[in-house]
Amino acid sequence: MTRPALPDLIRMKLELARKLRKERNFVAAEAELRDALRVYPGHSILREALAQLLLAGGKVSEAARLIEELQRDFPEGAGGFKLKGEVLLRQRRPREALEQFLEAERQQPSTYLTSLIVKALNRAGEHGEAIRRAEAALEAEPDNVWLLAGLETACAARGDTERATRVCEQLLKLRPQDPFTIRDLIRNRLAELSAGEALEELHALLRVPSYQRNPQLHILAGEQFYKQGDHAGAAAAFETALALEPSNRYALRQRGFCLNKLGNSEEAIGVLEPFFMEDPLDRFVRSVVVSCYKKLGRFEELNRLFERALAEHPELPQLHGLRKKALKGVERKG
Repeated sequence: MTRPALPDLIRMKLELARKLRKERNFVAAEAELRDALRVYPGHSILREALAQLLLAGGKVSEAARLIEELQRDFPEGAGGFKLKGEVLLRQRRPREALEQFLEAERQQPSTYLTSLIVKALNRAGEHGEAIRRAEAALEAEPDNVWLLAGLETACAARGDTERATRVCEQLLKLRPQDPFTIRDLIRNRLAELSAGEALEELHALLRVPSYQRNPQLHILAGEQFYKQGDHAGAAAAFETALALEPSNRYALRQRGFCLNKLGNSEEAIGVLEPFFMEDPLDRFVRSVVVSCYKKLGRFEELNRLFERALAEHPELPQLHGLRKKALKGVERKG
């Protein structure tokens, strides 16, 4: 049975939102989709597109609530399982995500779903199975960039940097100048070097104008600085990445960790608290935020922060125990 044609307004808004998302203008893209939903409230394709956009923009909790509504309204829809899996991946629950992707694939197989299964396997540390699935799917679509990216991740994780490099080179032929592929290619080539040698090589590369404009390479430099304990150098590298790509949440999160290491607790809270509110189960963010509040002696504010998180995330009852642990001994001291 052929799918009914989309109304012109929906088609136009979806195309505009995709264009804006590609430009990383998430606010404008969201406005376009919500505008269409005011005319067609409850339209499944618009709601799925909005959920995808919210995920891309880092609004994981809001996306999760929208996906729950979608799954309630369309319990057999493959799109709901796929989106739920993507939320679970963002929440660092790859094995649960894998179950969702497998169910979506059972209902409506696609190469993109296979690539998500490969991603979940990689996140779960099942790199051998990820390679097996990627290779099998690549036999039918040898130039599929999502499958190749998953294969590269698995090979690099297993220490097969030679094959990972070959896959990166293949990817660059398919998407020249892709910043992530360039980053991965350089990371693979640096893998055999000492930390000091790797930084020297990165400094040389970042003198090349085209590489200077790649935020992913500055992030890679930040990671290398951080590993060596140079937290000021790492912070500067992440700040450069953010200047090039202000919406890069990974660079912002890492900068927050650097600020904590540099003893700037106040600014670290300002950077990392929104990440905590979005995902209170991110133990790395939570531990730093809790530590910073304690260093500043702001126990009441820390308690209120957990209360806000509990109100925002009623689906996470374990936050009660985490709050108790974070504030352990405070009442007795008072």
